[in-house]
Amino acid sequence: MTGDKKFLFVAGNARSGTTAMVRLLNCHRRVIIHTERFRPLFVKGELKRAHLEKESFLSKEHRLPQMIPTDRAGLLARYDDAIYVGDKFPLMFKDFDLMDREFPGVEILYMVRNPVSVANSYQARFEEREQWKRNAFFSVKEWSRSVRLGLERIEGGKRLSVVPYEDAFASAENVRTIFRHLGLDPEDADWDRISDLLAEAAELEQTFEVRNDKLRQHIFLNAAIGPYRRLVTEHSIFNAVAADAPVLADAQPSGVQ
Repeated sequence: MTGDKKFLFVAGNARSGTTAMVRLLNCHRRVIIHTERFRPLFVKGELKRAHLEKESFLSKEHRLPQMIPTDRAGLLARYDDAIYVGDKFPLMFKDFDLMDREFPGVEILYMVRNPVSVANSYQARFEEREQWKRNAFFSVKEWSRSVRLGLERIEGGKRLSVVPYEDAFASAENVRTIFRHLGLDPEDADWDRISDLLAEAAELEQTFEVRNDKLRQHIFLNAAIGPYRRLVTEHSIFNAVAADAPVLADAQPSGVQ
């Protein structure tokens, strides 16, 4: 049963670092999160809490969580030890209501990334994969909707933990802030693997991108920069005093019964 677990989901626009965040979170021994394992159910509006129970969550016919031990005994022990279980859905903003209905008190880490980097990433994926039909110019509309609906949720008084991609992978201290925000002890994480992830992010930062002024003009004429600015400057978890967050550590969480 999931009554002793808390629910944690990673969301945000596509190409905003949601997969990288899942890999990071799974470096903590009290977290176990899938990478879009239950996305088809979410899209159809059929996702239920029961899908996050151990038998369904770890069924062998599906992909296993990234950065998690792959042997069966290790997976079962990891699930039992976890405070948080969950998944990631980049386009969750299309149906926040489902998450609130099925997972009361859900914790959503909402990744936001600057629109230029998102557009460039869309274009790279568009050129690499035939099945990816969304190019850089399309990304602006989708990205704008994600930041508008994220801000709308917050202003409606509902919980959403905004995590700017550029800050999340900037330093080990910022990673500790993420864990503290979740009430987790940073020392329970695998810092060797986290260091590797931070190095990957730093290497990606050095990647050269071909200049496209027409795309940049399109972004700044059409992107929802105002809502994005407010999410980052007013609602980022890094703006809070992380030291004041409670540490759950080895205490049993008071999850949904």
